[in-house]
Amino acid sequence: FVHTLPHFSNMETKSAGSSFTLPKVTDNTGAWGPLEDSFPEEFEGLESIFTHFDKNEYLRPNVADFTRSWHRTNKHKNGEENENLAFKHDDEEDNGFMVVDNVKSARQKQMARRTPGRRRHNNRTMNLMANKDGDLKKIKRRPVKTRYERRREKMRNRGIHRHDRHEITTRQASIEPETTWEVVEQFELKNLEKMRLTKKVVDKEGKPVLNKDGSQKETVATSAPAGVDLEDGWMGYLDYYDNRYERVDTKHFKKLNLTDRNFYYVTTSEDDFLQHCAQHGIGNVIGTDALIAHLMVCQRSNYPWDIIVKKVGKTVLFDKRHDSEIDYVTVNETSYRKPDPEDPVEINRPSELSEEATRINQNFSQQVLLPFDGTEKTAKNRKHYPRGNPFTPDDSDDDSDDDEEEGDPASIAYRYRMWKVDEDITLVARCELHGLQKLSGKPDRLMTTYALNEYQPSKGSSNWRRILDSQRGAVFATEIKNNVNKLWKWTAQSLLAGADTMKLGFVSRRKADSAESHVILGTQFYQPSHLANQINMNLSNIWGVLQTLVRTVRAQPDGKFVIHKHPNKPILTVYKVPQDTFSDSDSDSDSSDDDEE
Repeated sequence: FVHTLPHFSNMETKSAGSSFTLPKVTDNTGAWGPLEDSFPEEFEGLESIFTHFDKNEYLRPNVADFTRSWHRTNKHKNGEENENLAFKHDDEEDNGFMVVDNVKSARQKQMARRTPGRRRHNNRTMNLMANKDGDLKKIKRRPVKTRYERRREKMRNRGIHRHDRHEITTRQASIEPETTWEVVEQFELKNLEKMRLTKKVVDKEGKPVLNKDGSQKETVATSAPAGVDLEDGWMGYLDYYDNRYERVDTKHFKKLNLTDRNFYYVTTSEDDFLQHCAQHGIGNVIGTDALIAHLMVCQRSNYPWDIIVKKVGKTVLFDKRHDSEIDYVTVNETSYRKPDPEDPVEINRPSELSEEATRINQNFSQQVLLPFDGTEKTAKNRKHYPRGNPFTPDDSDDDSDDDEEEGDPASIAYRYRMWKVDEDITLVARCELHGLQKLSGKPDRLMTTYALNEYQPSKGSSNWRRILDSQRGAVFATEIKNNVNKLWKWTAQSLLAGADTMKLGFVSRRKADSAESHVILGTQFYQPSHLANQINMNLSNIWGVLQTLVRTVRAQPDGKFVIHKHPNKPILTVYKVPQDTFSDSDSDSDSSDDDEE
């Protein structure tokens, strides 16, 4: 039997043995598979077994890659997409089948319970033995993490999420700069941290050493300038420290009592002694210890503030506005979580906390001193200086109806001192001392007194009542982190005043929801110079910042300036302002004071 191949040029060919007719073939140029209208007659009704495929549909390239490790659930991964690919049949065909046994054996139930753990183990083993490309030589084995490493990673991730949830609050400026103000200089606070006190270099004959540009060469000063007392520069009086407060602790705490003594926060322009120094050329940079110390440590500040500067010739006078908050004590200014201005608990907002901390410092500074009532018995508890308090009103100006002037002035001695900062800057400042410490066989020690306060005593394990006695160092380290600007300022004020020791108190609220009642949980003495090293305060740096700001103002023509701290950025700006700036507010405050009197 001989069969000849058909000749395709002719649609119908005949041979000696048989005949073959080529069927009609339809080419589908738009998709895979036959056309919808090209089903043969004998296959009518079976269109459901054909699935439509587009040519642009993705086809897996490694359908036969046996080196890859596939999860057993991958077969069901695209169940919804492959649903159309399943063979469809009539439900009547299921009637011919029946389930013989649908009860799992005990062995099957036990294996089912252990499947999840085994599945994780098998997947981990198979992933280790196979990689994406199927090359067993490129396997990267990960080191096993210890329990400590897993815990540390968990805590680190938790900290990241906690920081992400922290909302940054926008603070309001202490005073809004006006369009008429001219920007003289801007400083970034991180650059102020690099400042150092410098002095001019001279040769052995006293002649200046010049640089290539003709300016006199300068070098970093090896020590901070020393202060000297001015003639008749001691005013006021000081009470002696009560040694019973050395035994105060968390178990034997003392209630913080309210004082009826008066405190005076007099600015530079209202101090007659400082004005006398400015007029007679005693120093060319003049201010109070609060203003000078605030400028010295401004690189550590976060809250907004402003200081007025007046320049006449070479004389620079630092002043403040009547409604300025320079003298208020801040709370947690450098903490990561600062007090919220919109806190639902009103007493925990920054402004209320600042007022509370200021009252605590006033009351604490007077309570730790020995009592004085004017009798002979208590006369030894107070030391008077030749000149009395310069800011108490005269008897002729007293008003019997004025309750604010009732009571004696607080135990404060005003000490006017002078420093030779460099060849061109001579600083004169009014400093404050708060008490005297009596030592047997030794001269009395001058002291300043301040208080750190806790306003949320019931939260967390850092409660002062629990850990202050046993972990005072940890408590103080936390306060350094949260209030470094405040501690720097207090230390700078103590150094300017020439204090021998600095008394710090730890005061807490009696109840977390009340800002009116407090208790003293402990006290501690510090030497200002040692405390400066402990809190990383560089004396050359703080004097260098003051020197830089004075030189910046001196380089400008005579006039009035404002040193302004940005409320939300670490930027310090020096503005030149018109002469009549703040004069309206000053006159309004003066008139209101006259009306009150």
